[in-house]
Amino acid sequence: MIVETDFDGSLPLLRVLWADHPIIAPIDNTGGMILYPADQWHRIRPRYFLWMDDGEAVGCSHAYNTGNGHVRIRGTYVAESYRKRDIAIRLVRHAMAQFSTENHMAYTFPRKGTEGFYARLGFVTKMLPRQGPHSFSFATAPLLPA
Repeated sequence: MIVETDFDGSLPLLRVLWADHPIIAPIDNTGGMILYPADQWHRIRPRYFLWMDDGEAVGCSHAYNTGNGHVRIRGTYVAESYRKRDIAIRLVRHAMAQFSTENHMAYTFPRKGTEGFYARLGFVTKMLPRQGPHSFSFATAPLLPA
């Protein structure tokens, strides 16, 4: 079952997803994971979604408006023992549906190896030009009415 929560409700799963980054707060200027620039927090209004099983949060995803009719999907994670059940698919579809009346395109920066997952949701992935030591892929998909 999908429920909407806040940053604190999704934090335990985000800590697993981003284990290599210290996450202190959704807006952080202390050297931790900066999820959103402080000056944009109220404009983008991130929404957090959890997949609950018997009272336990076992999956998460969140999304926010980035302007110009776009919504960014990020922070999608499902506990290992719950994978291969389409929970992540349902979480991302749900997140996309929540923004479909005010936006027309979703995007994400998929982690290496997740391109097939996003393709199942209609995302098309392209490699972006290399930026210093990093290379990124960028995936977009049209938002369909809820």
